[in-house]
Amino acid sequence: MIQDVKKNSVELKNKVDKSLLRLKSSLSSVSLLSLPTEQSLDKELVEWDAFSSRFSRCVDIFLTKYIRSRVLEGDPAFRGTLRDFLDQAEKMLLISNIDRWMLIRELRNYEAHEYGEEMLQKFLTTLKNEASFVIAEIERIK
Repeated sequence: MIQDVKKNSVELKNKVDKSLLRLKSSLSSVSLLSLPTEQSLDKELVEWDAFSSRFSRCVDIFLTKYIRSRVLEGDPAFRGTLRDFLDQAEKMLLISNIDRWMLIRELRNYEAHEYGEEMLQKFLTTLKNEASFVIAEIERIK
């Protein structure tokens, strides 16, 4: 059982690493673009959409899969909510700020909604800012 948990943790770390590379690539691409407007080219919108999706995927894999596996690796009987797992991860020094990670996770919920131009720009600006934090946090525990 413990071997399975450790194997799963290694596999998930590989998924996190791949996801992180894609996020970094997308962040680099959108950093060269201005925020989208109604006049934005389709190519620019595709780049922003890819960035948003990669951000969400990276956060999801890291928080709901990798962190969970690492906590269970240390305590196979651990049970609780996502917040409980993040609290334990903070104690294990896998993350630095549980409240910030909970807010980052909430950003995923906003992605599915339609926005006016102003709200979309605020959302994407927040994603760009938080992407740097996500990248730094994940790279810190590599």
